[in-house]
Amino acid sequence: MVMKILWCYLAILLTVSFGIVQGSNNVTYDGRSLIIDGNHRILFSGSIHYPRSTPEFDFSGRRDLVRFIKEIQKKGLYVTLRIGPFIESEWTYGGLPLWLSHIPGIVFRTDNEPFKINTCNGKRCGRTFKGPNSPNKPSLWTEDWTSFYQAFGEEPPHRSVEDIAFHVALFVAKNGSYVNYYMYHGGTNFDRTASAFVTTAYYDESPLDEYGLVSQPLWGHLKKLHAAIKSCSKTLLHETQTTFSLGKKQEVRTKNNTRVRKSRLNFSSSEKWKMYEEAIPNYDNTSLKANTLLNQISTTNDTSDYLWYTLSLLASSSVQSVLSVLSRGHVLHAFVNGVLVGSAHGSKKNPDFDLESNITFISGINKISLLSATVGMPNSGAYLERKVAGLHGVKINGTNLTNQSWGYQVGLLGEKLQIYTDIRSKKVQWNSLGSTTKPLTWYQATFDAPKGHNPVALNLGSMGKGEAWINGQSIGRYWVSFHTPSGIPSQQWYHIPRSLLKRSGNLLVLFEEETGNPLGITLDTVHIRSTIKRHG
Repeated sequence: MVMKILWCYLAILLTVSFGIVQGSNNVTYDGRSLIIDGNHRILFSGSIHYPRSTPEFDFSGRRDLVRFIKEIQKKGLYVTLRIGPFIESEWTYGGLPLWLSHIPGIVFRTDNEPFKINTCNGKRCGRTFKGPNSPNKPSLWTEDWTSFYQAFGEEPPHRSVEDIAFHVALFVAKNGSYVNYYMYHGGTNFDRTASAFVTTAYYDESPLDEYGLVSQPLWGHLKKLHAAIKSCSKTLLHETQTTFSLGKKQEVRTKNNTRVRKSRLNFSSSEKWKMYEEAIPNYDNTSLKANTLLNQISTTNDTSDYLWYTLSLLASSSVQSVLSVLSRGHVLHAFVNGVLVGSAHGSKKNPDFDLESNITFISGINKISLLSATVGMPNSGAYLERKVAGLHGVKINGTNLTNQSWGYQVGLLGEKLQIYTDIRSKKVQWNSLGSTTKPLTWYQATFDAPKGHNPVALNLGSMGKGEAWINGQSIGRYWVSFHTPSGIPSQQWYHIPRSLLKRSGNLLVLFEEETGNPLGITLDTVHIRSTIKRHG
């Protein structure tokens, strides 16, 4: 995919000097700031990763970079373009195509001294940044973290608007001339693009939330701060600034808002749903064989989150045994003779985990099928090209089976057949919903788009873990069953861009790894409710 080979992030730039920018012919810098067409500029920018948003216009699959830039130019704004292929940004494998790791001797990231410039990334660069590595370079804050990304199983991060605004003002007061908010609008990790354990919603507490709605008081507070700095930008750029206090007994009024969700449709009727059970492969019907446990990343080649490890064992009689599996991540579902005997998973901080289950062998051939699932690839760190995932040890009653003959199946049958699309869903036999839910089940339903223009979200609070598609387009992984330490789902609502919806007859397809119940799903719209808050 083109976006994985060359992926960019864009920062829409607001100039804080005078005039509207209609195109610049010369950009240089000195120790005070960037210089655009001979004028020193203080710049504020906001990161927007355009593949994490759906355009109002036709950008041909979220990939038309040139047109995106031209739309920004029409508004008289600058663009700072960070070219890939490596971009980190919690994008799976950091935006690099996985096939690069197959090249012998390749190193993804090396120390290249001539191209270094120290800029600051973080929350409090006004205090922590010691300045650039040359007196002739400006002080740039390239990532002012408005919040932080969330990982499944971890509490949602939060940063106060007071903290953000204070440190921006402090940075400018200490010779800073460029601040980029990371993120200004986070958007959604569609498809399988999120890196390891990162939720589908990305930087949802940014000035513009996942749905593109304004987050108050953050958005309005920063807008007023930028206007204040713009009004005295000539003076600020003239020489080093000093700071002073306005004194006590000041009163400030701020706008605040709350995000409100309203249920528009529930899927509680079993007649709305059809189901298809994913086939569990066994050793005999796999085409790839190896006398070892293969690295999941290189075996799947980023074509699927899933890899089946299968093994056949002969037992002379029915016997109770213990299955022990060591995994380097991220999720494992173990089946013996087609029956689920155990599941386990790691976390963002500790992706490695063990599974130990009591199993019963029957007399004769026993079929062991282990489904290993990744939740995104790593996106940064040393030796990225050497990263591994999947199983690295299997024992039964203490007997090591690691070097037995294993059969492998990359991905799911439903993925291969693309049954999440309208046309290809007809290639399999869908059945009515049963009285009980089973693991590894595909679900299908149709619905009409909610009226109006408010953003739309799918409430998957009754589900477990899997992936969701709308009209053939993946809206990302879901993992509702992985709760935060406070006991709530890491992410319960999943954004459905209205650009993916038709007026009627929209196809919703879910692949559920666990035993979630689709009858509890609702389709909600999202809006904001504003209030005024007094401080003094």
